[in-house]
Amino acid sequence: MLPELQEKRGKPLEDRWNHWLNGFEPGSVVFCAFGTQFFLEKEQFQELCLGMELTGLPFLVAVKPPKGSSTTQEALPEGFEERVKGHCDIPQLADQVLTTRLLAEELEVSVKVQREDSGWFSKESLRDAVISVMDKDGEIGKLVRRNHRTLKETLVSPGLLSGYADKFVEVLENEVHNTKLC
Repeated sequence: MLPELQEKRGKPLEDRWNHWLNGFEPGSVVFCAFGTQFFLEKEQFQELCLGMELTGLPFLVAVKPPKGSSTTQEALPEGFEERVKGHCDIPQLADQVLTTRLLAEELEVSVKVQREDSGWFSKESLRDAVISVMDKDGEIGKLVRRNHRTLKETLVSPGLLSGYADKFVEVLENEVHNTKLC
């Protein structure tokens, strides 16, 4: 789950996505993305799909086709599309803007999925992580939503970028001034 950073988008959402998203309560759809440079093994991709299915929540998974597959659809677990029809979608590409460490550990706007000794995650550990974030009454869910609000307020605050630029110029001027005094 990533916070929405803009109230209004410059580019309207495609009708397909708009119609699909409007079928769910606001804040109830889980978004999962690995970035365009990350390729899952087919078995791990299927574990991801099955874990998201186990949550029982609507979800959107944006990934590249797994290694050895030309499309995500051909790599889906058997019967998956029929079982989750209407409450999931798996587009082919998406970019992740922030790293997992930043999102989960520093900003606490997401959670890490626990991995097995093999380095892979299980469908159950994925389910548990998603449910912990989506639980409106749970401690983790409350923390993540509170941090989403805080991050959004910070990122959309007027003068954020110009404030950083002004501070950078101030530091440079001080360094130049201090260098001249030496």
